[in-house]
Amino acid sequence: MPAKTRILPVLAASLVLLAGASRVSAQELTKEEQRERAIAHLTLDPRDETNAALHYYRIMCTPFGEAATLVGERRTTDDWIPDAETAVALENEQGNITQFIRASKLKECAWGTAYYTDGFEALLPALGKMRSAARLLSADARRLASQGESRQAAERLAAMYRIGDHVARENILIGSLVGIAISSLACGDVKLLVDKGWLDTESRALIVAAAAQARASDFHMKGAIATERMVVDDWFRRVIRRADLGKKLGDYVSMQDGDASKLDALLAMSPAELDKQIDEAVKFYDDAIAAFYQRDGEALLKTLGKDVEEGRYGLFGSVFCPAFEKCRISWGKGMEGIDEAIKLLGGPPAAPAESVPKK
Repeated sequence: MPAKTRILPVLAASLVLLAGASRVSAQELTKEEQRERAIAHLTLDPRDETNAALHYYRIMCTPFGEAATLVGERRTTDDWIPDAETAVALENEQGNITQFIRASKLKECAWGTAYYTDGFEALLPALGKMRSAARLLSADARRLASQGESRQAAERLAAMYRIGDHVARENILIGSLVGIAISSLACGDVKLLVDKGWLDTESRALIVAAAAQARASDFHMKGAIATERMVVDDWFRRVIRRADLGKKLGDYVSMQDGDASKLDALLAMSPAELDKQIDEAVKFYDDAIAAFYQRDGEALLKTLGKDVEEGRYGLFGSVFCPAFEKCRISWGKGMEGIDEAIKLLGGPPAAPAESVPKK
């Protein structure tokens, strides 16, 4: 038998022996030791890349498996717990889930979105995928908690709060709103798991720390409004001098289901006249930032919305200035949800009561 041919069976036999040894080694570990090993596996080596966004992008290059479909189809009630088939699918998704948890623990998360270059045309490919990842983490937390794995369940819920913060660092309204939605999903899980008595003291503390961090981030609402202002003040000023101005504004008005007659009036203006229109629209964002954090911010923003409709911020503003009142409502509910979750977990108040709008 040629030398190369003899080597292959020997190598194969060695691999079998090693695999057997690994199985024996794993079996010799106590259940607690196996848990600790699994938990240690949830943290990245500090010498690796520190920007969470790059890790998220890499994970998202791999399509989610059957678990995502099953969770989407079968999670129909607030107290849903994964059935046997969904549980197996979630177990098969642990590679991606572990990677998401690892990335969520990194402090830095810079998405690299080209706002200055592309403005409102900037691509935001991560948002939908991150929301899908949060649904997987949520379902897996419920699966693990129902099986007595309190700490592992808590790791997933804590990751959801951190991911909510990371997603909001897109620093644009849709990013902040998706971050709030992810956090709210985690809050619903907290309520269920606390009601079931499935979270031990250590697990509760882990979730409280992450929830408080998400709340302190404010979901970057001020930065998001400021980015929207910048896009109007900078990007739109360049757009109005482009040959395809009509198409660009027309596409935007169509997306917003806006008034086509207003678009015609804007297109009839000279660049200098449009510059003045943008000057007026920019004032809206300054007023919105000032109003957003007031105790009666919702009412103030509602008034601003009426002012926009009535043309106080110019014709351009009446087309392009968003309804921040709705964002304020979502933000308020999200912050209240975190406060309630922290309270259920036995944690201290995350912030003075006056910083959260009360109904």
